Amino acid sequence: MTASDKLFYWIFQSHPGWISHLLPDLAVDPASYRFSAPVLKEQERRLDGLFRPLRESPDQPTVILEAQMFSDDKFFRRFNLECATLIAQETSIDHWRAVLICPHRHLNFGRPEAVQEFLRERLHWIELDRIANDSSADPFLQALALLVQPEPQLPARSIALQQQLADRADAAALTDVIAAIVLTRFNG
Repeated sequence: MTASDKLFYWIFQSHPGWISHLLPDLAVDPASYRFSAPVLKEQERRLDGLFRPLRESPDQPTVILEAQMFSDDKFFRRFNLECATLIAQETSIDHWRAVLICPHRHLNFGRPEAVQEFLRERLHWIELDRIANDSSADPFLQALALLVQPEPQLPARSIALQQQLADRADAAALTDVIAAIVLTRFNG
């Protein structure tokens, strides 16, 4: 498990309701999700995260989370396999989507041809480079985007983001996320 995997696990284990920041079009209460990172049998594959709703439906699907911060020319196929393995193992899952957190979709994730339907129909992209340059983006996503911020800009951007969050009810939790990201960046 990489440092960023541990970071995302900690963030979403502490705040599973923040799934709403990743998929704002979910038409349900995000507090109705619980988060885990199950180990998949067969070559012991571990998902970065899994959001299971209390009651699954088309409007409230199971959400598979993956954070991929570097190029890997086998990633698309492996992530597709991990999702399929989960669906095969967890026969109660009928409705599902996948969320990929990455710097940008132009990293080499492999040839997409064999997994086009998965990429087109199931995958929701969270591109941190784009979010880092969008001051109107969700503050939680802006905090995650600190992972790709150039190091010289990181202290000033972190402070500015914390000041922006000062009046929010979840400011303390988001400040913890910012601190964890900064520590990960400088200790990673």
